[in-house]
Amino acid sequence: MAVASTSEPAGEVLYYPQNNSESKNDIPSLVAVLGGLGVLNKGAGGQPTTKTEAAFLLRHHALKSAKEICAAGAVSSCLFVLDNKECGQIERTSAIGLLHTLCKDEANREAIAVWRSPVTQNYTARVVCKFLSSTDDCQASAMGILRLLLEKTATRKTVLSQIELPWRVVLRAIDDTPSDIIVADAMMAMRFATAGNDDLKIHFGKVGGIKVLVSAIRRWKTDNVVEAATGLFYRLLEVEANRILSYQNGVIPMLTRLYKTRGNRPDTVDPNHPQKMFFAQTRAYIVGCLWWIFQIPNVDEVLKEMTDQDVVTIAMEGLKEGVASLAGDDGGGKKKKKKKKSAKVKVHPTMELLMKASTGCLRHLACSDPNKVRIVASGAVPMLTQLAETSTITKIRANAKYTLCLLCILNGCYDYMVASGVPPTIVSLAQAPIPILPSVKAEVLKAPQSADPELLEQIFNPKKEPQEDGEGKPAEG
Repeated sequence: MAVASTSEPAGEVLYYPQNNSESKNDIPSLVAVLGGLGVLNKGAGGQPTTKTEAAFLLRHHALKSAKEICAAGAVSSCLFVLDNKECGQIERTSAIGLLHTLCKDEANREAIAVWRSPVTQNYTARVVCKFLSSTDDCQASAMGILRLLLEKTATRKTVLSQIELPWRVVLRAIDDTPSDIIVADAMMAMRFATAGNDDLKIHFGKVGGIKVLVSAIRRWKTDNVVEAATGLFYRLLEVEANRILSYQNGVIPMLTRLYKTRGNRPDTVDPNHPQKMFFAQTRAYIVGCLWWIFQIPNVDEVLKEMTDQDVVTIAMEGLKEGVASLAGDDGGGKKKKKKKKSAKVKVHPTMELLMKASTGCLRHLACSDPNKVRIVASGAVPMLTQLAETSTITKIRANAKYTLCLLCILNGCYDYMVASGVPPTIVSLAQAPIPILPSVKAEVLKAPQSADPELLEQIFNPKKEPQEDGEGKPAEG
């Protein structure tokens, strides 16, 4: 993720102490100068302060108190400069840089989003979007502003009601811009914009976004771009149309290679988002993308390619990393302290996604007998059992139980799973005629062509239990 700078740009860092204006701390006057409503002299006999100088000084103050600068009307002055044809490039660059700094304070964003230009009456987002294709420094600030305004739900709804997303301009920035910060901000802007909106996700794919994104992931190696790209990719794959497009673009080998190059990176907490573990988040997104791709109609082809690309190893590494993060766990799937079966274990948000995705991959991979053997041999059973019993996340529990159901019908695995403490309701699947769990039956019937033959046989041709003393009913399938 591109990290917002909290310091002044190199060209401005010395400007404030060197400026000899008697009014360099007079914020209302500086705002008036920037907005073309006043003139300030630097000192006795000095020249008037220019719009560029006013913007530099205001930016210095904004780093300490952006809310105060915003309240003084600096947004209106910035939009005046950006919308004024008589203002030059340097003035526009300094004005949009100041606006970007003001946007970095989340408390200002709602006000900035609804502000109108005094020149054209256009909203901030519409004015800023004109600079997304600039070839100067304005582009970086414009992309950063768009990203920040789309980040939170409240301002996102406001902005999307004001403008039509400049898809092609943003995609061109992702495809052509040499700056990793601009590329990452463009990806993050699209990630925020498409949140919760399947129509926008589908449109992104239709305008060529998937192809551009895949190309960018292959091309860029910097951490901020990779995290932004995989996060956007994970979100786009929430719709089936994009999964199919991605599969057609050969993303499985790309994702597996990307994971292997970053699988052993140490975790660090993102300073701007304390709840996010930077490199673990990237790994979680990659495994999540693989999980989404499993859920397309080409089941057999996908399973074969995933197996060939050694996704079993990737899913197992994700599972081990996730389980190791749980409280009271030693990293091997065994609890240090005995817990009640009803006890639920809290999980870090990043680890939640990683475990959800890794167990999701395993439930699909376990449809193949050779994969079953590898999964069991890799030590998955104790970890899956722990998640099936203690995870607070419904999807993780369901994935873990479903995978165990498939593993327990592997020849020779029943005794091992009983000894490992797998719940009776799961290992019982290996012992017909005990009925199959309704949830498992429903999942299998969604894609019977990829299910284990023995499991299908139990579903379609259930054996009947002998009745005792004429009482009881046959076991249901």
